[in-house]
Amino acid sequence: MLTDEQVRQFREDGYLVFEALIQGERLAYYKQVFDELVAEGRTLTGETPHWSLELDERGEPRAGPVAQSSGGLRGRCPRAGTGA
Repeated sequence: MLTDEQVRQFREDGYLVFEALIQGERLAYYKQVFDELVAEGRTLTGETPHWSLELDERGEPRAGPVAQSSGGLRGRCPRAGTGA
């Protein structure tokens, strides 16, 4: 159940932070995957499936900075209860 403060924060910021939701080996795994996604995103020079680059002042994709990634973890997430 969310507190009134969490509901307010979500409505104001659009997200909530649950600091201890993921821990141990699972947290280490997700950090590794995130680092890999960031490294891969830095190598992009154009639009690629599942990736959106930041746009420059003319609205053209800028090489390197990634604005969004979707589906990057598909097929890579550990199954619940495995400890990974």
